Amino acid sequence: PADAETSLIYVQMMEEINRVLDAAGDRLDRVTGYDKLATDEQFLKDGMHTVEYMQSVKDRTAQAAALAEKTNNPDARIEWKEDSGSTGCTQFTETAARCATAALIDAVRITLATRRPSFVLARPPTHHAIGDAAKARLNT
Repeated sequence: PADAETSLIYVQMMEEINRVLDAAGDRLDRVTGYDKLATDEQFLKDGMHTVEYMQSVKDRTAQAAALAEKTNNPDARIEWKEDSGSTGCTQFTETAARCATAALIDAVRITLATRRPSFVLARPPTHHAIGDAAKARLNT
């Protein structure tokens, strides 16, 4: 959910990414519709996130889901404000973070097993990290 200009830029960016990926043809093994979800244990590995942070993600996602149901707007957002900044949260936030993290983990495993490069088109699992974001990014 965003303003019209941002949404247009997103659509244009995705069209260009798809054009480039399509041009790669057989040189690229492409996976779409990824539906695996990372576990709490994977998020907590090496201190990337804390148990408290993971619970706050779950709580805020549930609050956004309740707002979406109340307003009959699946993209309803709540603001997530902490000392280090704020960000929006929807009913899809936790699932999106878990899916992106699982895709990244699988991409690393594939690269290690095949020695072929992998690419994941997702926001990094810590891009909304509040608190020790620098440490979280260092560990990804």
